[in-house]
Order: sequence, then structure tokens, then C-alpha cells
Amino acid sequence: MSDNTTVTTGLLEKAEHYGKTSLQLIKLQAVDRSAKVMTSLSTQIVIGFAVVLFIVFLNIGFALWIGSLTGKTFQGFFIMSGVIILQALLLYLFREPLIRTPVSNLVINNLLNQKEK
Repeated sequence: MSDNTTVTTGLLEKAEHYGKTSLQLIKLQAVDRSAKVMTSLSTQIVIGFAVVLFIVFLNIGFALWIGSLTGKTFQGFFIMSGVIILQALLLYLFREPLIRTPVSNLVINNLLNQKEK
């Protein structure tokens, strides 16, 4: 009888240890996936910031160039402002397929990525 109790106690201890180890593994996997998502998003943000700076300076250059063609610098800036407003309106109208869906897919793919590199 004591052999059955010893075996049962040993199995219970191993099951408890397995449960704790599984919980710790799940926590570590969640931290790993969260870190991958954050690094991916931060990389995208830095690249986006660089692109925005490029576009700003490009727009200033175009405004100055248009201003030199019209003879009045302020007209170049007004024309470029109109172009930027038009771009912003189009971006707002198509924000779902251009922004929300790709960002959602990026986060979901990073969270569900099961491959070990």
C-alpha cells in the first residue's frame, strides 16, 4: 500500500512541477512575442519618421520651385498646401486598406508567428 502512495505522491509532484514549468514557458513565450511586436513596430515608426522628413523637405523644395516659376514664393507654398490637403483627404478616405489593415496584419503575424529563428 505504501508503494502506491509513494508512486501517487511522486506523480502528483511531477504533475505540479510540469504545470509550473508550462506556465513559466507560456509567460516567456508571451514576453518574446510582445518584444518582437514592439521591435517591429518601433522599426516601422523610425522608418515612417524618416519618410515623413523626406516628404516635408521635398514639399518645401517643390514649393520654392513653384514659387520661382510663378514669381511669388508664397504662391508656391499655397499650391503645395493644396496638394498636401488633397493627399491628406485621400489618405483619410482610404485609411482602412492603407493603414489599419497592414498594421493589424503586422501585429497579428508577429504575435502568431510560431517559427523559431
